[in-house]
Amino acid sequence: GFPRFVRAEGVDDHLVLPYLGLYANNGATVLSASSLFRQSVNSCLLSEGNSADTDSLYCMTRQLASGGNLDSTIIRDDATVLLDTTGSGSASADGTISVRGFVDTGSNVKLFKNSQQLSSDNYTRSGTVTLNNTIIGGKVSSTNSMFGNFNLYGLIITKSVLNDGDRRKLEVFLANKAGIVI
Repeated sequence: GFPRFVRAEGVDDHLVLPYLGLYANNGATVLSASSLFRQSVNSCLLSEGNSADTDSLYCMTRQLASGGNLDSTIIRDDATVLLDTTGSGSASADGTISVRGFVDTGSNVKLFKNSQQLSSDNYTRSGTVTLNNTIIGGKVSSTNSMFGNFNLYGLIITKSVLNDGDRRKLEVFLANKAGIVI
């Protein structure tokens, strides 16, 4: 009788995780099965930042309000943008479940939807990115947030870069868990 997902309604729901230090690790993979709903603000699914900042400095997966495109960003402490993958492909229609992937090699970020690569963007790891907390469903901030409006069916985070074969196996696992085929 229980739903197979965790629900965030887009107003104030978020889950603070133990700090993972994904950017500092020089390699990370984040895979999720979720529905994301179009809304009037950009919505972060998973991000890291300094709790005193107004912006998420390391946003692994985000859905943009304009067009619902998937995105990821890395912003230095001095507000220099190291990476912004804006316009990397539509997340999906309102409420549609999909598997989203993010792979950061330390100098390149790739975004995936249902195992299909949407973007591949290089960046330079220069300057300081101060991160001390990790949050699901919002922007990391004590003063501002981009709460996500979604159902989360599964989330896999590794502090390493998965090869394509292993990433694909986990994407299929998440899709099965969410009841979709990719």
